[in-house]
Amino acid sequence: MAKAGNTDRHTQGSKAGMVLLRIALGLFFAHSAAMKFRDPIAFSDDLRTATTSGGTLVAGNALPGFAAFLQQTISPNAEAAAWVIMIAQAVIAALFMLGLLTRLAALIASGSSLLVLLATAAYVPASLVAPHVGVPSPVLHAGIFLVALALLVSAAGRTFGLDYYLARRTRLKLLW
Repeated sequence: MAKAGNTDRHTQGSKAGMVLLRIALGLFFAHSAAMKFRDPIAFSDDLRTATTSGGTLVAGNALPGFAAFLQQTISPNAEAAAWVIMIAQAVIAALFMLGLLTRLAALIASGSSLLVLLATAAYVPASLVAPHVGVPSPVLHAGIFLVALALLVSAAGRTFGLDYYLARRTRLKLLW
């Protein structure tokens, strides 16, 4: 009997931990989106500058193919890319905090973090933000990527989240 109760406590602790990670990641994306929405024109300009041929995300990038993608695709469309990034971050934040479509949000969050990791492949600073290049540290985004993957494989939205109600109404449990 003691073993079953002990297992229940561990399960409850694991669920609570995943909820905390989900909320924390939601707050991170909310803060990131809010900072960009404060001045979307400046964010668009910064994105364009960083993705030009001499920009910080292109010039020192260890992945020439990805650097070419940034330069040829993102830079000429920096304003549209900036809006996609801002809206995606705001939506991801809301989904994580509500526990709604958590696995989808985790998939998008891990993908966006992977893109940042690829874009900052040449920079591994000691701090969370690389002040010499003005880009987020790959160390920070590696952590975000791993937390998003943990949320992707868990059912974090089913505990204190709206995914609990969606999972009860459908047989597609993998989505929730």
